[in-house]
Amino acid sequence: MLNLEHPEYLKLKKRMMTGWRTYNVYSVLSHVRMEDGLALNVAVKEYSAGHYLKEALIGRRPVGAHMHERETEEVLPGLHAYDGSYTQATVQWMGMEFSVESTQDGSELILLITPQKQQRWPSMLVLETGFLWNRPGWVEHTEDGLCAHSPMGDTPIYTTGKPAAHDANIPAQGPYFACEFTEPIAFSTHRPVTVSQARELLDGRRQALLDSFARYGESAPLYEAIQCAVAWDTTYDGRRDRIASPISRLWSIGAGGFIMACWDNYFVSFMASLEDRDLAYANIIEITREQTDRGFIPISPTLRAIPARTAPSRRWAPPCCWSCTAGTGINGCWSTCTPRLRSGTTGSIPTVETKIMAASAGAATPMRAGAATTGSWPGSTTPMAGPWSR
Repeated sequence: MLNLEHPEYLKLKKRMMTGWRTYNVYSVLSHVRMEDGLALNVAVKEYSAGHYLKEALIGRRPVGAHMHERETEEVLPGLHAYDGSYTQATVQWMGMEFSVESTQDGSELILLITPQKQQRWPSMLVLETGFLWNRPGWVEHTEDGLCAHSPMGDTPIYTTGKPAAHDANIPAQGPYFACEFTEPIAFSTHRPVTVSQARELLDGRRQALLDSFARYGESAPLYEAIQCAVAWDTTYDGRRDRIASPISRLWSIGAGGFIMACWDNYFVSFMASLEDRDLAYANIIEITREQTDRGFIPISPTLRAIPARTAPSRRWAPPCCWSCTAGTGINGCWSTCTPRLRSGTTGSIPTVETKIMAASAGAATPMRAGAATTGSWPGSTTPMAGPWSR
């Protein structure tokens, strides 16, 4: 079995479970402090038909509003740093369009929501609060705004928005801000910030992220798209206390909250290894964790004991695992995964070590599972480009 209590993996998980993240699978407009589960969810109430956008997801099929059913939102995912230092998404819904940006300043979260297209009647911007995954805590109204209480202490929450006329039909389950959405509105934790202060900080973080893509040269726009897609898809599985990058949030929701998908997560680990080695390791380890008794790496929904389908996709694992660990001197991932990957299987299914040997055919020295690496692709003398080869 995988050693999920390996000290290096526990340290990795602790690093990933720090700060404000978009790991709530049910909405890309939800920002969660991972240490205690405090969630600040951006929502909108519109008054042309009285609908409420409580959750927003990327890739929903567009459906117009019919009688009591609301129109489906369209989310255009923008930049998303792996470490949560900057995120941006644009939402189009019910004739409205608005942008949601976020950044972290130490332990503080700063949100800036900017209307870009409005309805005839002003809508209401809502910031819902609460604690996810049944974590202990509560939120209450104060003279200055809201205050969240958890084992981490007290967290005041502020807004620049003007209080809207009271609407008791807001379907929120906890204390919230409700503001007239006629101008940019900032929300912040720990200290109040102005819209101009939020704008200045966000612009700096956005530019820093764009500058980090420059090292990819002509491929920078391609890398930007891939990296941001992986970051937006990364979510938290409360059932197994893990972070990984499923196929999409919609697939995860349809499977009970989280889904791992055979080779997809190995490919994601390879892509994430360019900038976020922790995320790369997490994807490798967690998908390998799903290996069946017959050695298959399956599509593994959260709530089904028998996978929807299985595929002998372990042949894809070794190159991805190998490239993520090449030249790093870090053996935690291999020492966690290798016993599981190399364990014997029933029938004639070959072990991963055999797969690696086959992939190395033609090389001067076939690569062995867990062997020292030299910075070139299996079966090739061509050096690999990227930070892992340094």
